Amino acid sequence: MTYRSLLCHVSHKQDHDRHLECALQLADELGAHVIGIGAAMIPPVALGTAGAYLGAGEWVEALQSQIESNLTDSRKIFEEMSGSRSTEWRHSYCDPQTAVTATARAADLVLARRQEVTEPYSELDPGRLLIGLGRPVLLCPSERDYLPKTPALVAWKETRESRRALLDALPLLRRAEDVLVVEVSSNADVALEKARLEDVCAFLRQHGVNATGDVLPDDRSTSDTLMSRARGLGADLIVAGAYGRTRLSEWMFGGVTRRLLAQDQHFVLFSH
Repeated sequence: MTYRSLLCHVSHKQDHDRHLECALQLADELGAHVIGIGAAMIPPVALGTAGAYLGAGEWVEALQSQIESNLTDSRKIFEEMSGSRSTEWRHSYCDPQTAVTATARAADLVLARRQEVTEPYSELDPGRLLIGLGRPVLLCPSERDYLPKTPALVAWKETRESRRALLDALPLLRRAEDVLVVEVSSNADVALEKARLEDVCAFLRQHGVNATGDVLPDDRSTSDTLMSRARGLGADLIVAGAYGRTRLSEWMFGGVTRRLLAQDQHFVLFSH
């Protein structure tokens, strides 16, 4: 298994392109095609109030013109950075989550930038993207433009999401110098956890990954335990299943997923 097609949402903001550089460098290593997509829309509230005052039509036209200008800038950034690589550009006049989710049918991996979303109709929200995408997401730190081949940490849990993440991450785990698979347990007897981890590591070794396992004591929050172990390992990449549920049309994530979405030091490969 490898990645043959990578997908990136590209913002018109010049300081939001580091995850694109990461995608391009991964594409160089893996011989992958890169799809860039720009997407934005006029906020519905703006359209809903368009008739409330004189000149509203001109205001909406100005908003649409700004979106078109921003998408043109996004395409320019993408094409200048891509050079002669195998790439393609797409754009859509809808919110970025909808556009990226639809376009993910053409990609093996989606790369997203870790950011605080202030403009939901022009910025991609990685948290909203995770659930329902059907593709793994590599969340890139906002100030990092390359995923080093340093050790990687796999956060294991005996769930469908963890099994999916492990398989989805294989191309990245193969390039890591070492992989540590960890499970956090509160049990005094961890024989079952060790047996599970040995199965996981054997699977990884069959796929060319240098993997070992470790059971970590549950003596503080699971997210703190995982983050501390990742720092001690010198891991730039964390692989994890994403866990969440809907509540009043908003996604509520579990503690570990929420912490991994909030941190800005490690690359995180999420699968749901």
